[in-house]
Amino acid sequence: MSERSIAYTSPFFKPSIASPLVKITPRILEKIAVHALQYPHLETGEALVGLAMQQPTKLLKQWVILETIPSTEAVRNWGQVELGDTWQHAVFEWWYANWQYYRRRKQAFSEKNIISTQWDFPLAYLGDWHKQPGLVRPSQGDMKTAQRLLRQNHLDYLLLPIVNFASQAEQVPSYNTLSIHYQEQNLRIDFWGIFSDRPNHFEALAVEVIDDANVPRLPPIAWYLENTARYDKELLMLEYHNISVVDITPWGTRAHPPLDIGWILHPTGAHYIIIVLTPTAYPHRQPQWRIAPLIRPSGDEDFFAMCYNASSPVQTLIDWHHQMYLIDGVKKIQEYYSS
Repeated sequence: MSERSIAYTSPFFKPSIASPLVKITPRILEKIAVHALQYPHLETGEALVGLAMQQPTKLLKQWVILETIPSTEAVRNWGQVELGDTWQHAVFEWWYANWQYYRRRKQAFSEKNIISTQWDFPLAYLGDWHKQPGLVRPSQGDMKTAQRLLRQNHLDYLLLPIVNFASQAEQVPSYNTLSIHYQEQNLRIDFWGIFSDRPNHFEALAVEVIDDANVPRLPPIAWYLENTARYDKELLMLEYHNISVVDITPWGTRAHPPLDIGWILHPTGAHYIIIVLTPTAYPHRQPQWRIAPLIRPSGDEDFFAMCYNASSPVQTLIDWHHQMYLIDGVKKIQEYYSS
């Protein structure tokens, strides 16, 4: 393995080419182990994000897990866990926007075969893993929850891996089981799935560990999701100084992810708007500042794109350092245009 401190034992069973198969990397296994061990006596879990690799004309079902997302508002008890919240959804939407940007850029070069089409599938919510003391397969409560999610969200499937301490599991490992050793603890993950066309039972899914270098990496979580207190303070300071936030949207300024977070700001009474592009590592990396005239939305054209295309840079007006806020840059621009 790599330098990771996690060790795993793959199933001895080798699935046939037509078997439903979950692919996972050591990095994701370590993330799951770290989170599970934070709550040794409680149920817990995270959302799974990745790719459903099924081709429309083939029966093969194959999933690649690229990331997990914790729930900031999870309710954890000994025999119950409630997952899902607006933050979790916002993180998925951020990754989805970046992934779509990557796919569009990739398709633009596809005729030259510069980038492989191996990963050209939509990013998807695949399901949730969760830890259940004493159990290696989903419970009846999990069944009801999964059936409801399938029905309400019109999903074709849900993955539901079950994590447990190996010492608490009575069943012997099977072809859907990964045995894990991490920080002197022995865990196991049993991979299960449920499908909308046969929703009355969970099916064991074959699992394969693949090298981290062989799968794409999603970008870091954007600063406004990683530091929600900072984001809230930015909005309050802008509002206090009569700066209207007209739009906030992901925006591609490079040929590859991560996207920036684009802001359209309008100082009350000003004849111009300010465009700010904050990078993922903001405020430690400086934003880009641009000025555009006031523009009215036109038909179905993207408003942010209209403003950006009509703008010009004013980067030299602002000597940025990481202790500044957006309002500090806005004030510099206001001072320049009012003088």
